[in-house]
Amino acid sequence: MSFSQFFAANWLLFLLLFIVLAAIAFYEFNNRGKSGQQLSNIAASAFINNGALLLDTRTAAEYKAGHIAGAKHVGADKFADYAQSLNLAKDKPIIVYCQSGLSSRQQANLLTAQGFSNVYQLKSGIDGWKAENLPLV
Repeated sequence: MSFSQFFAANWLLFLLLFIVLAAIAFYEFNNRGKSGQQLSNIAASAFINNGALLLDTRTAAEYKAGHIAGAKHVGADKFADYAQSLNLAKDKPIIVYCQSGLSSRQQANLLTAQGFSNVYQLKSGIDGWKAENLPLV
């Protein structure tokens, strides 16, 4: 069976495949950059050393138990108010992190929606930072 015969016999499957691929591409295109890029720990360290603002969105107790040096604690419940009061250049790098890297996406979305263009999330959050034995204070 040649490809053209296979295609003719299964045209509906090819149509569905095309629709699914188009939907995935559309979704990815529309959501690119909305929640910030994820940074590895090494890349985050380089950004931190170059003056990026580091925001810890965990609870106060988690922050006190150990955080990345230079991080500012802004709990997730107060993040919206804090983000509105930020008086930074819109292109200043901002790294947002939480415990595991999942919930910081909402805060990154909020900053991006307010026009900040260099918003990043720490991939795997503080758990990933600890797993690589990086320092906490």
